[in-house]
Amino acid sequence: MTEILPIAITILRCRGRYLFIRRAKPPYEDLWSLVGGKIQPGEHVAKAAVREVLEETGAAHVGQYEYRGVVSERLL
Repeated sequence: MTEILPIAITILRCRGRYLFIRRAKPPYEDLWSLVGGKIQPGEHVAKAAVREVLEETGAAHVGQYEYRGVVSERLL
């Protein structure tokens, strides 16, 4: 059975605009994406989302943010 990896995805909006990133690594190289990534074992999804924003955007800090909850989907 395929392992299911939990991920955190963020929707970043500032002044009415949304932030997407362009993926640099295969297999999604050159594709546009929301900011996000894998959740570390024991890490809360909200903390993972903030960590991914810092890692993927190079931001110095994350100011105001709102945690909206969890969506669970299984893609086969």
